[in-house]
Amino acid sequence: MNEAIKLAIEKGGYEMLANQKAIVEIHFRKFGKNTARRIFETFILQDPVFWQTLGKALGWGECNEGYHVHTCNVRDSWKENAHQYFDLLLTGGDTEKFWKDLINEVATEPN
Repeated sequence: MNEAIKLAIEKGGYEMLANQKAIVEIHFRKFGKNTARRIFETFILQDPVFWQTLGKALGWGECNEGYHVHTCNVRDSWKENAHQYFDLLLTGGDTEKFWKDLINEVATEPN
């Protein structure tokens, strides 16, 4: 998951909203690093823009930036991958394997 978040930020252009950052900072001060990290991950994983920018970073389709929203024109792979992740999460599936396979799939695709 950390690698996917890093890719979405560095290659896809993902940014958390200012109010989300403030909430994470408050929880960091009040409850510590581990709680703040879980909240940070929760905000990101529930944000459609995260999945869209991850798709952009991993080449799932052409993504165009709009006013506070990224839209993907070619296909909705970001939705399919988000649904697959949440299905695994809700059914007790192996989310670590999901992230590993997702990153490895892109790394092994021919150019």
